[in-house]
Amino acid sequence: MGYTGTVNDSSFNKSSLSMPYKFLLHSVIHALGHRKGGYNVAVDYIMCMVTSLILNRPYNISQVIFDHMVENIKGERFLQYPWFVQMLLDDKIKNLVKVDSDELVLEHMTNETLQRLKVY
Repeated sequence: MGYTGTVNDSSFNKSSLSMPYKFLLHSVIHALGHRKGGYNVAVDYIMCMVTSLILNRPYNISQVIFDHMVENIKGERFLQYPWFVQMLLDDKIKNLVKVDSDELVLEHMTNETLQRLKVY
């Protein structure tokens, strides 16, 4: 992956990766990270996910997500995986009523979006 930082740290800086892997890491942090904000640094379990994806090795991503959701029940932030949970609900409950104002609108990536990501 061409990581130039210290590999024994508990967090990994996205800028220390080679260009092809920065976008993959960026996507995994946004989709499966349990924190709000701080998208330039990946914690160790996120790097394990990315490494297993690259090496085509098995990794129990749902166990990691479940563990962090259980941890969040004790605090004030219960639901930290809204996209993941919404995907599960949509799959299991086909006619679930949704409020349009509650949905996060996601748009397809454009050339402008890719240009903004180029700084990474």
